[in-house]
Amino acid sequence: MGDGMKDQITLTVPPDLKYIRLASLMGSQVAEIIHHSVGLENGQLFCHAFELALSEAFANAVKHRKGSDPEFQIVIEFEVHEAKLTVTIKDRNPPFGLDGASPLDLSNHPESGYGLFLLKQVMDTVTYRREKDWNMITMTKKLARSEKGESKTLEPHGEI
Repeated sequence: MGDGMKDQITLTVPPDLKYIRLASLMGSQVAEIIHHSVGLENGQLFCHAFELALSEAFANAVKHRKGSDPEFQIVIEFEVHEAKLTVTIKDRNPPFGLDGASPLDLSNHPESGYGLFLLKQVMDTVTYRREKDWNMITMTKKLARSEKGESKTLEPHGEI
């Protein structure tokens, strides 16, 4: 079976940090389902990485919210594929760019700016696009297949 989409799950959440645990647990549970159904090596690492990335992206969407529009919601879309798990966080905040962020200087221990850095460390791909007043940050964690047909997760990439 190719890499066609199997399932899509959508969660709509108010833009409040009191819901961060709900959003991250949803991500963790979706990753856990993949871990158990596919039998991943390093499955716990996969689940923790996915949960961390989702909670960081959700926190950024809440933190950068402008105004107090009661209709403002954060939409989280999960796509479960045979060889990867993708999550898209959508919000109506002002536009931003992943490439425009200043490089993080870890030697100076900055107070903020770790969010995007962490996303890029634990996920295989992180992309941003703006579509019809929506910011969409999409993160993917791939599943690697060993030669014996067993599944295993890819290790986090980059240097921390």
